[in-house]
Amino acid sequence: MTWARRLLLPRRMTNTLRCALVVSCLFAVNAFAQDGDKPPDERGLTRLKRFMEILTTSADIDTAAKTVVAEKLVHAGRIDKNNPRTLNNDSMRFSFKKAFDNAKLYDPAPLVTRYVLTGTSAVGFGPTAMKGKLYKYFVAKKEGVNGMPAPIQIFYPEDGSEPLVYDFGSF
Repeated sequence: MTWARRLLLPRRMTNTLRCALVVSCLFAVNAFAQDGDKPPDERGLTRLKRFMEILTTSADIDTAAKTVVAEKLVHAGRIDKNNPRTLNNDSMRFSFKKAFDNAKLYDPAPLVTRYVLTGTSAVGFGPTAMKGKLYKYFVAKKEGVNGMPAPIQIFYPEDGSEPLVYDFGSF
């Protein structure tokens, strides 16, 4: 018998008690993580819903990108410096393209299964740098579509301004 097993499972402990101990620990950890990581308000979810609505209703990717930028839903680091009315080339070719193509797998009114507060306290670089908190919202797929929820990052600026969709490439 290993030292860990001897320490954690004394001989006098019954199987029922062992099961109860394991189950209570699992529920306690899950509840603690979700309560501690919940975003400060519903504005982030509202912004995410609008972002999803644009992705699913726009005729093409260029129109969707221009609308997302015009409504100031995304972080400034994603915006093209030479043409501030659209997303930068890297976002358009990779993460936004993936989000636009796969948005049909999710409900326009996203179902968030959980939140995770990341350890990040600032995003951007140089003129786009901002302090605040970065949350991952795990968005479930539509009913009948297989797959894990997608982690979409929403940034809450320290100054209290509107939350921003920071990373959307996981759709």
